[in-house]
Amino acid sequence: MMIFPRNGPAVSKLTLWVASIGFLNTTFGTSDKIIDLESYVMTGSNFKNVDASSEIPITRIDNDTFYKWGDQSAYTALLDQPYSYGYANSNKQTNGGTGSAGANLRGLGNLNTLTLINGRRAGGNSAIGFEHGGFADLNLIPIAAIREMQVAVDGTSVAYGSDAVAGTVNLLLHQDYIGERVDASYSNTTDGDASEKSLSFLTGQQINESTHLVLSGSWYERNAIFARDRHISENADFRNQGGTDQRSDSFPGRLNANGQSLILEGGTYATSINDYTPYSRDPDGFNYNTYAPTAPTMEQKSVMAHVTHQLTQQIEIWTELLYTETSFENGLAPAPWSTTLFPDVLEAVRGSPHRPDDLPEDDIDSLSYRNLELGNMNKPSEKQAQRLLLGLRGELDRWDWEAAVMQIQSRLDIRTEGLVDKTGLIERIDSGFFNPFAMAFARGTNDGLFFNNAAALREEATSARESFKETYRSIDFMVEGPAFELPAGELNVLLGAEFREEEIDIDIDPSFLFPGIPGAWSGYSPYEAERSVFSVFGESITPLLGGDNGDGMKLNLHLAARYENYTDESASRKNKYNQFVYKAGFEFIPIRQVTIRGSFGTAFRAPTLNESFNTNYASLVYNTGSDASPNLQQFATVLGANPNLEPEQSNVLNLGITYEPDFAPGLTARVNYYRIETRDAVNHNGQQLVNEGATDFIFATRFNTAEVLTDGVDYQITYRYKNELGQWEASAGINQVFRYEIKPSNNSETIDFLGRLVHPLVPSESVQGPGSIPEYKGYARLIWNRGSLTLGATLNYIHSLDDNPIMTADSRPREIDSWTTLDLIAQYAWSTREIGWLSGTTLTLGIENVTDEAPPFAAGAFADGYDSSLYNLEGRRISLSLRKEF
Repeated sequence: MMIFPRNGPAVSKLTLWVASIGFLNTTFGTSDKIIDLESYVMTGSNFKNVDASSEIPITRIDNDTFYKWGDQSAYTALLDQPYSYGYANSNKQTNGGTGSAGANLRGLGNLNTLTLINGRRAGGNSAIGFEHGGFADLNLIPIAAIREMQVAVDGTSVAYGSDAVAGTVNLLLHQDYIGERVDASYSNTTDGDASEKSLSFLTGQQINESTHLVLSGSWYERNAIFARDRHISENADFRNQGGTDQRSDSFPGRLNANGQSLILEGGTYATSINDYTPYSRDPDGFNYNTYAPTAPTMEQKSVMAHVTHQLTQQIEIWTELLYTETSFENGLAPAPWSTTLFPDVLEAVRGSPHRPDDLPEDDIDSLSYRNLELGNMNKPSEKQAQRLLLGLRGELDRWDWEAAVMQIQSRLDIRTEGLVDKTGLIERIDSGFFNPFAMAFARGTNDGLFFNNAAALREEATSARESFKETYRSIDFMVEGPAFELPAGELNVLLGAEFREEEIDIDIDPSFLFPGIPGAWSGYSPYEAERSVFSVFGESITPLLGGDNGDGMKLNLHLAARYENYTDESASRKNKYNQFVYKAGFEFIPIRQVTIRGSFGTAFRAPTLNESFNTNYASLVYNTGSDASPNLQQFATVLGANPNLEPEQSNVLNLGITYEPDFAPGLTARVNYYRIETRDAVNHNGQQLVNEGATDFIFATRFNTAEVLTDGVDYQITYRYKNELGQWEASAGINQVFRYEIKPSNNSETIDFLGRLVHPLVPSESVQGPGSIPEYKGYARLIWNRGSLTLGATLNYIHSLDDNPIMTADSRPREIDSWTTLDLIAQYAWSTREIGWLSGTTLTLGIENVTDEAPPFAAGAFADGYDSSLYNLEGRRISLSLRKEF
């Protein structure tokens, strides 16, 4: 086991099955009063009472560690791990962000990392693009409810099914806590613009000899940071930092006429074509970063309850509720629009009574505007999610069995504000009350006709709504126990079956469908889809050496296999497919100081319902030039559905060694090699179509065409020592990536992404970039404790990267600097044995990024000038946390 510290309406068949059980409620867990919790929590295997995870590298981060280092979510703790990198949905993502945050291990993306809650899926398909649904959004799971986070950095599809290719994040909620605890924290940057506040409670009571209750509630709030408030992102013209000018060409006063790109100069409105001069982004581009947030406001409220009741000495029942609400105040600069997508608006512009007399109607090619009068295009979102589970488990003649039913529901509502109704806009243009040939906020009289652009837009202001609903239901049964005795010990076997259903329902305002409302459109189409999956699986653990037969040596063999049958449906379209995966792992201890572990197996990712059945709309950047002489252009892109998609297939290898020498008690050194090879990966052909001459609208389709290969090594060393000065713990960990290669299709060349940044919104080279893939990422930590006082320091390191040359100044090669930050903590804990109001109180002072290091500029990161999935824009943050135990 490799341990890194934190661095960081129709009734379905399943519903009938649930009803037949008679009662239901919530998530997998138990009390230490009944079963030893530690004996059955092993991410990567379904075994509960036999250690089957020994061949899997596992990180464990407990609640005390979250608290000590100021983590407000499991997501922030996961980001600090050496193996966490690459583009991921983030709660600090503004352009397209919804407030969700997902795990991304080994840079293979959210969809190749599975998230669990107490060993079961945290959700199913997401109604939104490249992420998982339900509580796989880590922002929905409050820190106060988490007892421990386990991360298995190995393919675990054989245990859990689809998506567990790069690894699995398992969040173990409090189940056996006894006592009362209150936590409160406040933090802010030294710039004073990004405060975080949290308050939570946790209580656990043994109600009687048979029943145990755990209850937790939490609240968290974060203020926004605006792009203008940090030097790296204050101006979208990044040329002075080594990037390109990313300012916008859409704003009031912009006109394309007779094939010329023009801008209004020297007045508030045009009376002649001579009032326009040739336009160039330099110096006239619109800096949208003056308006846009780079880390939006966020609020989370959550409650968790867990009950365990022992029915008999051999049987117990458990249930859990987890309910969370989040609000996310996302936003962009004021909405830009162009008549290019709206011929009827162009017709109104050409017929406007304010059109200059010397500008013929047919000479007007297009006109651009931006709704500055309506303020930012805000996108507030509200999300509710609930998870219910009822479980029953017991023991019969040394065989343990377990069954559970579960339901997860989530709903995300997004409202886009700052838009103007198209029909109303046309009417205002026709009447002359809105002058399209004027600057923002212009008002006046032109040839006796009064206009007031601000009043006109405000009268026709509108908003658009998008709603995303997800439902996940499952029922499972597992049984495990000793099959027979071998010379080295008992051979243990596990057998299980699972059935799950997933449903998605997307509802979009009709006016917001592509091409949408002037200024914005939805990236999705309204649709409904469902998935049903039946699975059977088995595992065995065979001791080959040990006991009286091993001569001091031990060798265990772990075999596992899983079969899944899928049926995906949407309207009249249906996709059926099967999947079989297997895995073999071993743990060999030749001498007491050395442990050698390894595993090889297959893993897979089933296509999402969104990929198979939904048509998406996006505005993507393509290279219309060549690699040597790139020319970036942004095209509206239609990503078509493909109901014939097949699962992505992966082979996963892990091999590691642990050394604990006798000459240095307390020293542990671990090295683990991994290799993940994926074929039939889903890719779209947008850049290929551009290479073949497509312009304006790109109609791309998703196919199983790509191949991905990555391998590398995790290194970790820990030394614990005690002397008269106190207890010391020094540790360091680093991930070294040897290769990260993508082959977009059978007929294309392999592209090396190691040490490079290519943002997914810039899908150059015929493939969507994985984000930042640093060759090295790691940490070093020192913790000292003496009595009630604990001091700690963590040094975090991210290696330099090669920037995306398509986005750099003059397309020159450019290096993104390495990034080193220092975090410090000081903690004092008063024992519960002490008398007075400080009894059971722990006070923690933390400073993140002590030297206030700005993230390194990345030209290829798009919009904000840095990669938010890898770096942090906040700067120095000081936190104060209080914990009181009763």
